[in-house]
Amino acid sequence: MGNAVAAEPPAESGLPAERSRLLVLMFTDLVGSTALKDSLTTAGYLPLLRPHDELLRDPAAPPIHHLAAVNRASFSPDGAMVLTASNDKTARVWDPATGTALTPAFRHNGFVNFAAFDTAASQVVTASGDMTASIWPIAHTSLPEKDLLAYAELLAAHCIDAAGTLTPLNAVEWQQRFTNLSSRHPELFLPPATRSVLASELARAPADSARLKMYGEWFHQRGENVFAVQLLESARSAGAEIDPLLLARCEWLADRPGPATSEFEKALAANQDPRIESYLKQCIAAVKRGNQ
Repeated sequence: MGNAVAAEPPAESGLPAERSRLLVLMFTDLVGSTALKDSLTTAGYLPLLRPHDELLRDPAAPPIHHLAAVNRASFSPDGAMVLTASNDKTARVWDPATGTALTPAFRHNGFVNFAAFDTAASQVVTASGDMTASIWPIAHTSLPEKDLLAYAELLAAHCIDAAGTLTPLNAVEWQQRFTNLSSRHPELFLPPATRSVLASELARAPADSARLKMYGEWFHQRGENVFAVQLLESARSAGAEIDPLLLARCEWLADRPGPATSEFEKALAANQDPRIESYLKQCIAAVKRGNQ
């Protein structure tokens, strides 16, 4: 490529002009030849290509940084988050618009070679050279910003004043935050998932369907699925709308394959998403295989 290369005008290439420009641009980038670029300049191509060059070269968002090579990066199904996996032994979820982290680092003891969202973007699965794969929940909150700030202050027992100084809360200030938040968001202050709490909630009269549902979801999150099933079924009987997929998972984890299959089938009948349909069918097949 020591000699200048003659460049044919786009109109004579037999391709649409826009496509010709992009192909020449791609070829120029791949070859990296000064002589070729000089020839394109002489032929009058580069002024035409410059808008495309700028379009293709400028990142759409600030860069996302790890401390070592990034092995994988992918968008969440809704495009609202980016997930990366790196040789710095972490995976992480980021805001694609700003490049800022949305979660703590998901840490392994070896390089993280793979990471992916589930279809609901509520969990992340990672695979590492440390011979483990892990599933990590992504915390979502519907708390208003004011309440979220008060909750953080409550947990830290500190607030940041108008001057930007970290200041301890006194007893009255702490109690005010606790009282206000616990009255509006009782789900933030649930007791341990124990048998005595289960008995107390099931014995409550009249039955509070919303409260039973809240406790059922809480017990499921704590891994107490035998208790969660009782609470969620009671909540449904009291009039609460219970997601059949949630109850199916609880039933399955509680080693109740018959009710689990029934709930998975309800979820399948109500589903409109082809991606979820495949998942539900696999779950039904897995439950039935395990019950044979």
